[in-house]
Amino acid sequence: MNLIRKTYSRTITNQNLQRGLFGKVLNVKAVELRLIAELVKDGRRSDRELAKILGISQPTVRRIRTRLEKEGLIEYTVIPNFAKMGFEILAFTIGKFDIGKHLYDAGLAKNFVARRPQVIFAAGGMGAGFNRIAVSVHKNFPEYSKFAEEGRVHWSDLMSISHFVVDLKGESILQPLSFQHFADYLLKEAMSMQSAEKNQKQHLSEKEKE
Repeated sequence: MNLIRKTYSRTITNQNLQRGLFGKVLNVKAVELRLIAELVKDGRRSDRELAKILGISQPTVRRIRTRLEKEGLIEYTVIPNFAKMGFEILAFTIGKFDIGKHLYDAGLAKNFVARRPQVIFAAGGMGAGFNRIAVSVHKNFPEYSKFAEEGRVHWSDLMSISHFVVDLKGESILQPLSFQHFADYLLKEAMSMQSAEKNQKQHLSEKEKE
């Protein structure tokens, strides 16, 4: 059974990757972005394999990987196949917190999430009249119902809450949870950056000749 799509994968800190800002915010070069993309595709690849794919030396791969790790651009994790493991529910809990009426306590929110390990992502944001969201995974609907009720009771005085529930074993899954397509997107960005870097070097070379 394919319970784990990849033994290792690399996740990327989302605030470090903004469209149009590659190479400016964190000084990510095209070859570094290509390395990230290849690791996202298959994190089991050795430095030797990556060096061959990227056309650079193995020590260079090791040096780039170490820098990316230190700067928090990549982390090591596993991506399980939730449905095959027996999890049935992927839930999106969205809330509207009235900042004008209540003082938001980030510590309280973080503590609430920390005590519920089924939550895989939680953040503030905006859209459709809501400004809070949490994504969670559950074994079955009764477990999810208990989770939802706990949230409703805990936050009833501070925010209104709505839910969007996905049946992980249903036929409505259009794209399973995976970073494969995102890796392809990063590769396209890297190729675009590589072209821009080449043009810049050519331009500087021509300026020096003048």
